[in-house]
Amino acid sequence: MGEKLYFGGDLSAREPVQIILVGAGGTGSEMLARLVKMHFRLTALDMPGLHVTVLDPDVVSEANVGQQNFWPSDVGLPKAQLLVERYNCAAGLGWGYGNCAFSPDILGEHQINGPAGGAILITCTDSPELRWEIGQFDLGSMLWIDSGNDRASGQVVLGHTGDVHAQYVPNVADLYPGLETTFKVEGDSCSAADSLRKQAYGINEAMAASVGRMVWELVYNSCIDYHMTLINLADDIVEQKLPIDPEQWAIMGFSRSQAQGVAA
Repeated sequence: MGEKLYFGGDLSAREPVQIILVGAGGTGSEMLARLVKMHFRLTALDMPGLHVTVLDPDVVSEANVGQQNFWPSDVGLPKAQLLVERYNCAAGLGWGYGNCAFSPDILGEHQINGPAGGAILITCTDSPELRWEIGQFDLGSMLWIDSGNDRASGQVVLGHTGDVHAQYVPNVADLYPGLETTFKVEGDSCSAADSLRKQAYGINEAMAASVGRMVWELVYNSCIDYHMTLINLADDIVEQKLPIDPEQWAIMGFSRSQAQGVAA
């Protein structure tokens, strides 16, 4: 039988949910557009909404045009800064950005480690090393949603990091201990055509939609009864949800009681 994961800060504080979005590429740029829409839906429902900080060290290349939310005039500009300033200007937001990779120090710099409204880290990056490293951090009360995909399939995993406890939900590094090699992807291409051939049409949109549904459940309903989705466009299986269930985790080789730091 599945469990539920509860989320939320002090509602009386009327503080927005803090979100760090790591990666502003194929899935990340789609994700940011969805978060903007979600913010306005939440505020229309008299909820505090979201405050998003986008991190990405890359600049827009010609190969990104058509595959990501960038145009020819964007080439050479920093991805994170460009997208955030574009939405801030168009939608009257005050969201933040960093033209840099994620590190634990970022949390302190942006005061995002456990604010009153709650906090979520979303990773939309093809760097397996970074995703593995994040799995080793202690993010405190912050939840982590990771998305990873290949050409036509992928997975989204919601979980905790840090000391294992009775309500701990495993993250992607817990469930995929071979992350550093399992999710290796081919290097970037300078050719827009080559870049587009590496991704099935719609995979980034499907990944962002799956992450967005998780964020909505957590923020709007304050709880969620699943923490992982498997996406496969090749077999017309758009999304398969996996419950928060220790029996499912055991099949994948993870046990709370065997993990280091479990509460007595």
